[in-house]
Amino acid sequence: MNFVIACLFVATATALSPVIKNECSRPIFKFRGLELSTGTTIVRETVMKVDYEVSKTLKADDSAILNLKIAKAGWVVWLPIPSLIFSVAVSNMQLPPGIEHISGTQFKIDCRASKRFMPVCPPEQGSNIINYDFTYIFDTIKEKAKLGGPFATVLKWFASVS
Repeated sequence: MNFVIACLFVATATALSPVIKNECSRPIFKFRGLELSTGTTIVRETVMKVDYEVSKTLKADDSAILNLKIAKAGWVVWLPIPSLIFSVAVSNMQLPPGIEHISGTQFKIDCRASKRFMPVCPPEQGSNIINYDFTYIFDTIKEKAKLGGPFATVLKWFASVS
């Protein structure tokens, strides 16, 4: 039986500092820190370090529901990316095994998806650190952007690639 871990996590990139906020009433994950190697901007060379603690032993078939909130730098302010843009983008993408789009900015993720960025899945009870390299995402976006069309235009704007 699939146990849903942690209710909702909210990952937000802001102009001042990136934040991961846990909005659960009884969280299994406690996020202690988030650092970007490039300051507050995510670019191809960015490595994101997430420091977190797991309070319960998890099973390999457990999954997490993630609700992402992401903002794109504008001329003067940060612009939140609406869930409609995510829905359109996801409908034009092939998600890797282990990631299921629920709706808008909400995704269900299991251990199959985490192989690229987690050394052990499920994470062990206690202290854990993930170092995620954004190279793969940016290279994939750049390839998709080469296909042209309205979807490619949105991807180019979102990821600031040409």
